[in-house]
Amino acid sequence: VVVTSMGLSLIPVALRWIAGSPQTSNYLSLKNIFLALMTIGIILMVQKISKGFLGNIAILIGIFLGTLVAIPMGLADFSIINEASHFTINTPLQFGLPKFELTAVLSLFLVQLVIMTDATGNQINLSDICSVKPDEEKIVAGLRGHGLTSAIAGVFNSFPHSLFGQNVGIAAITGVKSRFVGTAAGVILLTVSFFPKLVAILTAIPSPVLGGAGIIMFGIVAANGVKRLGTVNYEKNKNLVIVATSLGMALAPISTPQLFTNFPQWGKILFQSPVTLGALTVLILNIVFNEFGKK
Repeated sequence: VVVTSMGLSLIPVALRWIAGSPQTSNYLSLKNIFLALMTIGIILMVQKISKGFLGNIAILIGIFLGTLVAIPMGLADFSIINEASHFTINTPLQFGLPKFELTAVLSLFLVQLVIMTDATGNQINLSDICSVKPDEEKIVAGLRGHGLTSAIAGVFNSFPHSLFGQNVGIAAITGVKSRFVGTAAGVILLTVSFFPKLVAILTAIPSPVLGGAGIIMFGIVAANGVKRLGTVNYEKNKNLVIVATSLGMALAPISTPQLFTNFPQWGKILFQSPVTLGALTVLILNIVFNEFGKK
């Protein structure tokens, strides 16, 4: 339920990328939709005709060719590259030493719970893709590493880190499951961060192109969740009701984001996350139907 909810919550993000920014003249334009569909078509075509190396980098090829097509369409803006500096250093604690205020700590505590729920779902999903059993020891170790990176991020003036479902989707598409590849990607990202012009090139990729690629990557996350739900035993129990109710609850903030507008701040943080709402529902219902009263 957690993994399926994660995929379903990510797909609207890809659709918003395709739609574009409401402040621009291209918002909801046919150009945006065409560019996204073309990107999807390129990725699927490469996947179809190549099972080797090219098939593994189908997403990268789709984004690259989609960006090239976007240039004559007037949907690619590379002006930020000229404005970016050549080299930069991120000064630790640039805004001063941290202050610990109770309200802020409690708020971020709830935020971190939501992020950790997402992270757990991503770890389970990735373990399934890599044919590794997602036991408690591995998940706990992953969450500790996740918490450590968030703490370090704070020192370097950044937000708490969050595991990205699209990266899990890429692992599923490419079939590349090596930790060394992930480490190499991290080193590349860290190196690029020192050179704003390189960052500007990456951020100049048109959002409809990213949206087209995102539909496939996020869809794979949801599909993996559905695949796992297919292994659940639905005979002589109430598991179908548990799954149905949990997915229905997870869809609430996706379909109607304003639903929890009148909730207190802690309620908004907790319930506006489809993954957290779905996870809480399935945990509570599993206890009520499958654990409570068993003895």
